[in-house]
Amino acid sequence: MRNLFLVLAISIATLSIQAQTVRNSCKWDDQVKKKCKHDLKPYHYYAFKITKITFTAKSQFKEVEVPLFHDANYRFVFNTEGLHQDVKIEIYDKPASNSSRKKIYDGTSHERHFVYDPSKNVTHNRIYIDYIIPASNNSDASVVDKGCVIFYSGFKN
Repeated sequence: MRNLFLVLAISIATLSIQAQTVRNSCKWDDQVKKKCKHDLKPYHYYAFKITKITFTAKSQFKEVEVPLFHDANYRFVFNTEGLHQDVKIEIYDKPASNSSRKKIYDGTSHERHFVYDPSKNVTHNRIYIDYIIPASNNSDASVVDKGCVIFYSGFKN
């Protein structure tokens, strides 16, 4: 009797779970790596960060803190080829929790691959990259869209 109940419970649970398809478009291959590293030149490679994004029914916000050397010039390379939808990208001098922060850069992922060279007077010891992610434009609830933003940074003195 216990086995029958267990089989019945598992069957009901299996039938009630809706099958979902994950569509992950994150591009992190050798071609993207080479393109990002090439665009850092003549700056020295410093770091990279892959920010994974899952589009949902609600808009989202992700913030990435990037530590910096105090007396250096920087180049930032963004690659957003691995996104199904455009994401807004903003760079600030302070975190979102600080009301006196200043916007350094404002753009979208529409360009797919772009370089930003901030002026030395706006990059102190860290910057904050904000990704403003819109609600999913996918009307098929059985498909989950995932992607990523690839960020490289380089410096020179």
